[in-house]
Amino acid sequence: MFGNQNRYLKLLVVGLVLLVGCPMVAPAQETDTTYSLSAYLGAGYARFITDLELDGLNKNGFTGTIRVMWEPEHLLSVGLETGYLRLYSFEQTNLATDFGTADVSSSLSAVPIRATFSMRIVESVRLTLGLGGFLLFSRVTTPDNETSATQYSIGGFIAASYMKNVGDNLALGGEVQYSLINKIQDNTLGIQLVLAYRLLEY
Repeated sequence: MFGNQNRYLKLLVVGLVLLVGCPMVAPAQETDTTYSLSAYLGAGYARFITDLELDGLNKNGFTGTIRVMWEPEHLLSVGLETGYLRLYSFEQTNLATDFGTADVSSSLSAVPIRATFSMRIVESVRLTLGLGGFLLFSRVTTPDNETSATQYSIGGFIAASYMKNVGDNLALGGEVQYSLINKIQDNTLGIQLVLAYRLLEY
């Protein structure tokens, strides 16, 4: 438990160091700063990273994010993010029980709710840090019963993205995101296709 909390703190420290250091290498402003509010929609593949090895354990899942960012030009951007993350699914047939054998399936998914901080490193490339938590939804199904539960866990992520403008207010790119979920002491690695739309600029 404490080892995983240390990993969470390390993620926080590394992310803050990177974001604080980025302004030192950011290009100097030559014009008045402009501000914008942008929405990011992402969808892609997630891999559950765990030492647990079980027959029937599927570590592959889906990740989707919705992020709204306030973006001052050449400055630290801040925002909020939510979405959906399928962590794993598990299926086992003919599992031995006190009453014979049964087929069992289970799954675990998460909804992130977190604050995000982002900084442009070079043109089109950004580092993003997210801090907050996850709502964890678990489900176990047997032939005679289905049980579900919801828990909350602190957690965070660090991500690198590449975005390219494809219109006046539209950008398209990709993001690699590493997430840490404290409650289950495991992590995920996700790769997303991201669409960004500038809602307003002033």
